[in-house]
Amino acid sequence: MRWQHPSPHLTRLDAFRRQVNQKYKTQLQTYDDLHKWSVDELEAFCRELWAFCGVVYTKPPTKVAIAHPDAIAVSACREGGTQWQHLSWRELRARIELWVSSLKAAGIGKGDRIATVTTNSIDSVLVLLAAGCIGAIFSSTSPDLGTQGIVERYMQIQPKIIFCDSEVLYNGKILDLRSKLSAALKTLRERSDTVEKVVVLSGRTWNDSTVISSAQFLDVNPVPLQFEQVGFDHPIYILFSSGTTGAPKCICHAGGAALLQQKKEFILNSDMNLDSVYYQYTTTGWMMWNYLILEEQGVTHWGTSPNFLATLKQKFTNGTRPTLETLHLIRWLFNGSGGTDLVSGIVDCNVLQPFELGQISRPQLGMKVEIWNSLGQRIEDFGVEGDLVITKPFFSMPITFWGDGGTEKYRLAYFDRFEGFWWHGDFIRREQNGSYEILGRSDGVLNPRGVRFGTAELYSVLDKFPQIADYIAVGQRRPEDRDEQVLLFLKMKSGRLDKELIMSIKSSIRKSLSARHVPALIEQVDDIPYTLNGKRVENVVKDIVSGRNPRSHNGAELGHLEDGETILRVLYLSIDPAMRGWLDNDRSYLAPVEVGDVMRGQGMAVVEESRSETFTRGSFVLANTGWREVAKLHESTLQAVRVSHNIQLTDWLGVLGYTGMSAYFGLTDIGKVGAGDLVVITGAAGATGCIAGQIAKLKGATVIGIAGSDEKCSWLVSELGFDIALNYKASNFKHEFTSATENLIDVFYDNVGGEILDFALTRAKQHARFVMCGAVSQHNTLEPYGLKNYLKIVRLRIRMEGFIVLDYENRFAEARLRLSEWLKDGKIKSQQTIVKGGLLGAEQALLGLYEGRKLLVEVSKYEGQSDLP
Repeated sequence: MRWQHPSPHLTRLDAFRRQVNQKYKTQLQTYDDLHKWSVDELEAFCRELWAFCGVVYTKPPTKVAIAHPDAIAVSACREGGTQWQHLSWRELRARIELWVSSLKAAGIGKGDRIATVTTNSIDSVLVLLAAGCIGAIFSSTSPDLGTQGIVERYMQIQPKIIFCDSEVLYNGKILDLRSKLSAALKTLRERSDTVEKVVVLSGRTWNDSTVISSAQFLDVNPVPLQFEQVGFDHPIYILFSSGTTGAPKCICHAGGAALLQQKKEFILNSDMNLDSVYYQYTTTGWMMWNYLILEEQGVTHWGTSPNFLATLKQKFTNGTRPTLETLHLIRWLFNGSGGTDLVSGIVDCNVLQPFELGQISRPQLGMKVEIWNSLGQRIEDFGVEGDLVITKPFFSMPITFWGDGGTEKYRLAYFDRFEGFWWHGDFIRREQNGSYEILGRSDGVLNPRGVRFGTAELYSVLDKFPQIADYIAVGQRRPEDRDEQVLLFLKMKSGRLDKELIMSIKSSIRKSLSARHVPALIEQVDDIPYTLNGKRVENVVKDIVSGRNPRSHNGAELGHLEDGETILRVLYLSIDPAMRGWLDNDRSYLAPVEVGDVMRGQGMAVVEESRSETFTRGSFVLANTGWREVAKLHESTLQAVRVSHNIQLTDWLGVLGYTGMSAYFGLTDIGKVGAGDLVVITGAAGATGCIAGQIAKLKGATVIGIAGSDEKCSWLVSELGFDIALNYKASNFKHEFTSATENLIDVFYDNVGGEILDFALTRAKQHARFVMCGAVSQHNTLEPYGLKNYLKIVRLRIRMEGFIVLDYENRFAEARLRLSEWLKDGKIKSQQTIVKGGLLGAEQALLGLYEGRKLLVEVSKYEGQSDLP
């Protein structure tokens, strides 16, 4: 099912696009165009967003610019829907004026922390808005949180005042929270006596001199509202992580950034206006509460979670649990994902981009989203799952973590996994149409027998069973276990889990996913653990069942191979001139390939199964795979590859592969090329020769290339920057060669041998260096060409030296570093010809070596991938 806005040209997001085009003279036509501009020109994007959303700044407003001051601004209702409260915009301002006056009378000011333990209510909204007016820092927890949870959070931020509800209505019953609140307050004061006042918003007070009612607190004479002027980065919220692996992290957010981010999401992404009514189904303990809670009353935009949608749909589907197919009952269903960490969405749907049901269409504006494997390699173009990483700064990043050591904790939480880049901890995949699917948390990834997948894949199958109320899947690998196995725990709606249902579940998983997705054990439990903000605590359960103390861990998961072993799917195979020599039954640096053996060859591959901590599933590697579709190799034989600006995967079989290594070490170590040298390259249009010529130019040499056609010669000069290129097939070649080498040759880099090599000896300087890389002209001759000018080597003291690139293997990293820099800067250009047809095309490709091309055979195409980068 596909959704598309009926009139995208009338949306505010499209109006913003047009505004950008007009001001910056751009031609942004689609959401993807606008997104690229927003991440490439982040400062300009922020300025335009600020202006477009009409944020008031610097000078306090003299009046409230509201089209309808008596229109409802906020509505709230207690459980049961019988006690509605409404405030108009005019009333809201008057109430805030009173709350601000009361806070100031209580000695609360700029930078003080205000904490709440309250329900969703108008009073909670007023505390939040009043705190923002005076520059105080707001934090909240839900009243369903236990004493320890309250203390763990608020002891870190040391609030000066706490607002609370001492009574709540739950499931039709009044719950008295006074004993819990009193115990929490006592513990807080024992550890840090900063709380000066506790204000009870709803319910009764208790016997404590600092505890007062809201009526007492608000018994002041209000003064005209004046806003405290603060900077864009002044903190407004302290939000908390789940706290499942230690003390909750205190995430401090800037007011300006949070405001701009929320305006972007509401005004641009969701196309809201002053007539919209927004309702977020959540508690005050989650980041989403800070969006300004509205209980449903003429709601036009509703934010909720998949679990609640499931509950809602039971009314529409006769008690059955919903599937994606049932969600068409809602007019628009925007799927998105983000985090408390950045008080923002990261990937989201928008009104310009059509999207498929169950998918998330695009990254939000200003968010440079990539998908990486464990080696920090980009893999989103290959349809495989990986870590969600944000690779450029974004304006809603937290300021810091509150408290001692907060900056270092902040760095370790988000920038340590991939140094300098935001690791969000979500497991994600991009589809061929550019949309995204969140598969679960990275720390909840399952990895039985080396196959990684997210728990969401299992959960999508379980949703089809009406008998199941809830579920959680984790991987178990105890110290004595060789492999990880998947455990599935189910909470039933009623009755017991029987063998018949277990078999049905396993069969459905096997059919919908694969045999490797089938859990080893399925057990019934009484309940499923969740964090305060509604996330299953998969990582904690995983630690418990694996015999570890619950903690955060990033260790690699192991499969059924031997330690360090991997199974690779070969994507590309490099066809190199050396292969012809490997078939000769002649004494050489390597024994010939025997009949029946796998032909040698270097390949670009992706890891499909792994018992390596370094190379996990989805990693792209360079390896001596041979002519195979699948190879089993040890991690010690693998080279990690990285793709970045101007560096493609296939470059690792060209400029960064054996051909590039041969060119680099042949010229620098043997040829010792330097500025002012005259360098001649034979086979200059070939895989090695074209790289060698470009390196020589970068070293400051004058470069002459020799190739076999006028077209190739033109390419060498116009595209690669050779000074001169000569066609050896031309009738006047020797004359042209003599003229071009008037100053005589310093370095002769030879890939051809034969008559050209012989003639070049007559054009050499004294002490010239002849680098013998290959002799393609001699591979198919019965009698090799003999050097007639041999005595020139003696008389001119020419140094002629052959080499094998494998001799430099321990220095490949050095060469790749330099060559990568040149590639990134555009100083070296690469060229490859891709041969289709898999291994069946390899034999024909081997014959094409002598046409002077760098050939790569596409052995297999990764499922879901588009063209390789």
